[in-house]
Amino acid sequence: MIQKNDYLLSIDLSDAFLHIALHPDSRRFLRLKWRSQVYQYSTAAFGLATIPFIFTKICRPILEWARSQGMRISAYLDDWILVAKTKEQALQQGKQVVEQLQKLGWIVNFKKSVLQPTQQLEHLGFSLNTKTMQASLPPKKLRDLRRSIKQILDHPQRQTPRVLHSITMRIQAATFAIFPARLYTRHLLYYKNQTVKSDKDWDLPVAMDQASLEELQWWYHNLKKWNGRSFLPTTPTETVYVDASNTGWGCSWKHQKASGYWTHEEASQSINWRELAAAFFALKTFQIPTNSTILIRTDNTTSLSYINNHGGTRSLPMLELATQVWNWCIQHNIMIQAQHIKEPMANPSACLPANQPNVGTLLDRPLRRQDNQVVTKVRVLATGSGRYPYGCIYDPMEHLDKAIHKPTLEPDLSRPTQDSTGETSSSLPSSTVLAERYLVPSSTTAGSYLTLDASPRHNSNDLSQDPSPSDSSELDALRVAIIRDQLLKVNLNEQAIEDLLAQK
Repeated sequence: MIQKNDYLLSIDLSDAFLHIALHPDSRRFLRLKWRSQVYQYSTAAFGLATIPFIFTKICRPILEWARSQGMRISAYLDDWILVAKTKEQALQQGKQVVEQLQKLGWIVNFKKSVLQPTQQLEHLGFSLNTKTMQASLPPKKLRDLRRSIKQILDHPQRQTPRVLHSITMRIQAATFAIFPARLYTRHLLYYKNQTVKSDKDWDLPVAMDQASLEELQWWYHNLKKWNGRSFLPTTPTETVYVDASNTGWGCSWKHQKASGYWTHEEASQSINWRELAAAFFALKTFQIPTNSTILIRTDNTTSLSYINNHGGTRSLPMLELATQVWNWCIQHNIMIQAQHIKEPMANPSACLPANQPNVGTLLDRPLRRQDNQVVTKVRVLATGSGRYPYGCIYDPMEHLDKAIHKPTLEPDLSRPTQDSTGETSSSLPSSTVLAERYLVPSSTTAGSYLTLDASPRHNSNDLSQDPSPSDSSELDALRVAIIRDQLLKVNLNEQAIEDLLAQK
């Protein structure tokens, strides 16, 4: 709404809620007794929970009228702001709005209103500057906040929960003007929430924990330094994909990939913690230029929230890790924001399940089947997706790592290549392997184990080795029956089995 070098006006409504008349039948519910005399409200009263909502609804037609005239106007209850490109336009539009309000019976507070166009205006407790496109705390509000913090730091053992709650919310309200506000209020919020949940008296002094005191000290010493924040939206310049599993993490940036394994201590953390740690490792691994805005693509909504909100209050380990991530970004002058991946990632390096056993050989070359057809694609069975049935992700084999996890093989007749033979077996508790033609389960398979057996290549000039049509059909039927039995043993439903077998 606000653009660089715009001119601003503010309009304040006097006794805003008192403009709303109450129905005579409802006035008896808003009564008070003073000096033996009973009084009742004839207008809406301050403090009634439903009045702000009703007041906003009543103001909406006026705002819609102003916007239909081409005005850029916004209102929060009785505080209105008008934005215009030039000083003359601001004067003209401000006069129109004031006249319309007075015509409708509203009382404008001219003492609090700013009707002379300016490029720096105080609105809703913040100073807006259209030259620098920044919002900051006004000097008086800055001094008052630092004074309140100093009083708590001087006597940390004699503060009541009510005072701590007040200072925490005042600091939290400064988020719009101070970039790391959320990052250095999480312990205060956590402490405040724990206090609210308890049955202790809010006016009895309590001892503050060390983490909350350290946050207050940061605010006292850094409030002036960080005062002022751009209200322009940031556009990411780089995109990083991250993912984590029970055994390791993976990430990709442009054409670079990186991965690693968890230590025993890291592996014992929650999956949300590991997803956030994967993002941290990605930032530290890649040589991303400073002054960049990085978009982190992840499939974990909790780690996403802890990145975008500069931490959280539900998990202390997650909070500590998020604080480390953001402190590192501030030191390297990097901005980050996270976005949820709603579809399977096009880049497989971050989505291959590193904790699953390998099925088939560890391929470092294309696999050629018995009938000289080359397999150059792998289908990875991942989590379900609305776009791909059974969550299948496709990618050319030459772009995959050497170790291929849980694939089903899909033929490609494009080119011949070196022959490959070999067999491995792997436990497959929760997925299946769909055998292609001439790739059949080994007769030694037992339980839920499946083996891909690549048979020796036939000589194309020796027709006597080719099976007859009848033998081939019998082998096909036998192969399908064996595969069906194996799929049933891993608890797949009938519909899934039929769909898989239909892809022969």
